[in-house]
Amino acid sequence: MRKIAALLWFLGVFSGLFVFIPETGQMPVAHATVPNEQNWTVTPGTCDPGFQGAVFATWNLAAGAPNCGTFLSPGGPSPNQFDTDQVFPPNVLRDEASVTAPCENGRTSGLCYRMWYVGVRSNVRRIGYAVSPDGVSWYRVRGSRTGGSVFEGSGTPGSFDQNGVTTFHVIKDGGQYHMWYTGIDGGGRWRGFGYATSDNGTTWTRQNNGQPVLTPRPGSGRFDDDQIIGPFVLIDEASSIAPCEDGRTSGRCYRMWYEGFRADLTFYVGHALSPNGRNWSIVNGPAALGSVLAGDPNGPLGLAAFDSNNVGLAAVIKDGAIYRMWYQAKSYQNPPEYPVGDWFAIGHVTSVDGVNWVRPNPNLLAFSGDMDNIRVNPDEAIDIVWVVRLLKEDLTYRMWYATTGTPYSTRFGLVEMTQGTPITPIVRRDGDVFRIEFVTQRTIPVGGSVLITLPPGVSLDQFSAIELQGFGSGAVLSRERGAITDAYSGFSARDALVLRLPNGAAAGPKVIRFSLGAGAPNPAYLLIQTFDSHKVLERARVNLADLRVTQSAGTVVAGEAVTYTVTVNNVSPNTVSNALLNSAFPAQLTGVAWTCTPSGGASCAPVSGSGNWNNKPLNLPPGSSVTFTVTGYLPPSETGNLTSNVNVVTPAELNELTPGDNTSTLVTPINQRSVWADLRISTSIASERVVPGLPVTYTINVTNTGPADASGATVLNQFPSPITNVTWTCSSAAGASCAQASGSGDLVLTLPAFPVGGSATITITGVVAAQALGNLINTAQVLPPVGVTDPMLANNSASIRSVLQPRTDLAITQITPSHAIVGRTFTYTITVQNNGPSFAAGARISTTPPALVSVTGWTCAASPGSQCGATSGNAPVDDIVTLAPGGTVSYTVTGTVFDRAVGQLPFSSTVTAQTGAEDPLLTNNQAHSSIQAMYAVALPAVMR
Repeated sequence: MRKIAALLWFLGVFSGLFVFIPETGQMPVAHATVPNEQNWTVTPGTCDPGFQGAVFATWNLAAGAPNCGTFLSPGGPSPNQFDTDQVFPPNVLRDEASVTAPCENGRTSGLCYRMWYVGVRSNVRRIGYAVSPDGVSWYRVRGSRTGGSVFEGSGTPGSFDQNGVTTFHVIKDGGQYHMWYTGIDGGGRWRGFGYATSDNGTTWTRQNNGQPVLTPRPGSGRFDDDQIIGPFVLIDEASSIAPCEDGRTSGRCYRMWYEGFRADLTFYVGHALSPNGRNWSIVNGPAALGSVLAGDPNGPLGLAAFDSNNVGLAAVIKDGAIYRMWYQAKSYQNPPEYPVGDWFAIGHVTSVDGVNWVRPNPNLLAFSGDMDNIRVNPDEAIDIVWVVRLLKEDLTYRMWYATTGTPYSTRFGLVEMTQGTPITPIVRRDGDVFRIEFVTQRTIPVGGSVLITLPPGVSLDQFSAIELQGFGSGAVLSRERGAITDAYSGFSARDALVLRLPNGAAAGPKVIRFSLGAGAPNPAYLLIQTFDSHKVLERARVNLADLRVTQSAGTVVAGEAVTYTVTVNNVSPNTVSNALLNSAFPAQLTGVAWTCTPSGGASCAPVSGSGNWNNKPLNLPPGSSVTFTVTGYLPPSETGNLTSNVNVVTPAELNELTPGDNTSTLVTPINQRSVWADLRISTSIASERVVPGLPVTYTINVTNTGPADASGATVLNQFPSPITNVTWTCSSAAGASCAQASGSGDLVLTLPAFPVGGSATITITGVVAAQALGNLINTAQVLPPVGVTDPMLANNSASIRSVLQPRTDLAITQITPSHAIVGRTFTYTITVQNNGPSFAAGARISTTPPALVSVTGWTCAASPGSQCGATSGNAPVDDIVTLAPGGTVSYTVTGTVFDRAVGQLPFSSTVTAQTGAEDPLLTNNQAHSSIQAMYAVALPAVMR
């Protein structure tokens, strides 16, 4: 039964049964000197228990039948669901939900796993789509293609993908999803790979004009001279170690691994390179028939290996210095250590260039069907596994796989592996330099490496290596572009730090120092993995925190209250929960009490208390802070210094980057309260509205409320620039005295005597400039004399704000002739005067001539300091002018009386003050006059 199930893997491609004959004369198989050590553990799915821990399964339309992959898309499942017979392979990406590509229930933010898979119904292969919040619980999304699929055969007669699409790979690059897929032609054969793109994962557009981007090589005698299937693509950077097409050693490089086979049904893994994902160059590999991986006849214990016959359907992760391939394998042997020999299992090989692959030693499988609980066929002892897909999430490798081969591939399982022995590094930051200290327990062999991975978004553009300790000769640490295809990269590789060890490194203490450049933000974590040539040896995830505590205090005076301000900041991108705050406030203080003010989402409950803090818990989101105000009383007899100690303890699960600033010690000298006085000042003005051009008067009052005299105090007032001609007088009371009774200009006045209860009053007069606008702010202050402390400096300064209210008495006069001859030109004048006291900036002059008079022109002249809006015009006057106090503008207007005019013709003119200005006398803002229209009389000639 197992042999038949295995052969039916080729159902739909060939008819009849074939005998697999391993090819002879292939190149020797390379083996590493290290084993796999892959400790895969099952992650149970959320499917019905009848699915035995599967995370996804074929769609079952039978009423009441167990189901897996609940349908959440509007409209529910298709009545002719495309995936009722088989599902494979589980192609998974870790992504973010968005409006364009939502996740389950239409969720548009947060983590979203996306899975595309081949579904089969009635032997037709199409591609479906599902989403998940965690990679375990999956929800189908109904596509617009047949049976709810999202992609299917083109249906174009003669095309390479006429009858269907099958095993494929999806990556995310540049915000877009890219798919390379296997096309099934009209004869049911795998004749090439197509390329399609999508913005949302559900609507796909064929690229390359619908033509294949890679095809088999019939008649070449190579491994892929019959058919090809299962493209797996990642994008990284070309290098001298792993060049791209034509030996290119820089720039982006698309790398594809695929399964090729010959008419004898022997399967191999091939490799191709491309600069753009469309134009591919096949690599002539070192394994049999130009492949890069072929079956291995040299298994452990002298027996044929689990992959002695066939290899294919590869999945590749780039892990720093090495590429890691998990592949589907088959052997027809039945050695005693395998319950059934004719079955698929998963192998693992590694490479430094993607071409030359190395098997582990011993060459044992990495995963097989007897390692999970899924039993698809009850008449067989175990089930096979095939077509795996992997994501590396932080330090954990997650592998989704299909159970059984066709036609029984009905379920997907999930296993996880965190490879390597845990280590505990210490990471510190000093300015721009990061220092990592750790101890390795395992020797890193020749050709091994260390991979340091930082979170996505942390720039390595300014990286520079500074120091390496404990790694031996030849070690080189560098920022490598496209070093890892972890879950955050979408298989478009991102940068990481790689430490290459051509001579290996002995176990023991290690130090790595590097800089990320000036002003680099704190990363949330560092991932550290040491590798031999085949696997992870030791590993650590270091979650980083950076808490900082500061203290400040005002002047400390014996006999007074003392106030400390303590601030704790979280300057890392991680939330720090349950940070513990401790203090030792000065023992000299009594009645110590405190309050807390959180910001940025922090919490410090309770928010008030007394005494010292003893492991007070704080919760600090990224960028948040808590500020404590601490008060206590210092007795009058105390001398010397006050010493306050505060420290915050970062939780053990987080690595504190800068422990030196987690403690603050503040030493403050104690001042003696020998002389102090509370001086107070106030200022007032007669009216809040001040008229430019008129005087303004301020009154300043200064008092000493004690308890000590403050002889020699100084009163200061520097006046705003619009105020000129300032004079002031000073009077005093209750024993105070003024050094000067009067003065002029800015005020600098000493009070030679200023006893407790004494006061001084200063009256200040000045003239506000006529052209001043806006507001006036006048500030006065009193300064205590040397040797006297003022405990309340807030009341030593007083300001008063005045609104400038321009006042302009605008007057307009108009002089017109007594009469005008019809049809002839006449002249009249208009004069506007500003009687002050303020500038008139923006006054409007407008005239209204009679309807039967045509104004033919005017000119304007202004007195010095004033300005016409325009110097001339040819229409009735309508002008905006500027008038200095006492200034004038005059208009000389010419006009003509129309022929039909008779009688008196009325003329009027108006002047209006600018907006916001006061005009106290509006009766002179208009002028009226009239002209008698007359006809010229022709006198008869006198005969002489």
